[in-house]
Amino acid sequence: MMFIVFATFAVFAAAEPTRPGCCVPPQWEGRQGSIIGSVNKGSTSVTNANYFMSYDETNQRVYYETEAETEGVTQYLKIIQNFAKGMQYVIDLQKQNCSSFPISQQFPKICLPADAQLAGKIYFGIGTNRFDALSFTYYTHGTNVTVVGTPDDCIPVIDVLRVKDSSMGTAQMTFTGFVDLTVGIRDPSIFNVPSICKQVDPSLFKSIARNEGFFRF
Repeated sequence: MMFIVFATFAVFAAAEPTRPGCCVPPQWEGRQGSIIGSVNKGSTSVTNANYFMSYDETNQRVYYETEAETEGVTQYLKIIQNFAKGMQYVIDLQKQNCSSFPISQQFPKICLPADAQLAGKIYFGIGTNRFDALSFTYYTHGTNVTVVGTPDDCIPVIDVLRVKDSSMGTAQMTFTGFVDLTVGIRDPSIFNVPSICKQVDPSLFKSIARNEGFFRF
């Protein structure tokens, strides 16, 4: 299911305008819904994904619960990324197994790039039931990105990625909406590594790359 949503946070003591160079709050949680459409040499696919995400810049870690469906096959995962310890854990909730991978990069702080361009001021809703927002665009590593956020505090509402490689016959578009965002980490124990996960030799694996989207890894 695609989300066209209003993402809100608790009131901050002093609001900062959303503008190029701004960053999301250091600790927050919320839900995301994505639709990913892909073309690969004439073959098409669509993935519907729902996430719960906990973002903890203070302690250099990110947590996901994911449900992703592609061509009738649904996968349920929990993902723990601990950048302070340089490890990622992927737990398959159906198979009840865990894969461990090293992550060599630093914590990828989520910020609107300094060269992002304001595309316009928009709003959702009608009349007095109205929600103001700002739209920005930028280009990075072959990807066109459109970001919609709240006027203050750099809070995500919508994130759209478009990438095309004509020489390879590939293209992809990802639409993500954000809902039920709250400040802080309600239950820090979600970052505890499950007993089914075992440590591995980091030299056996390659690093996990980050996606190019503003609000995702």
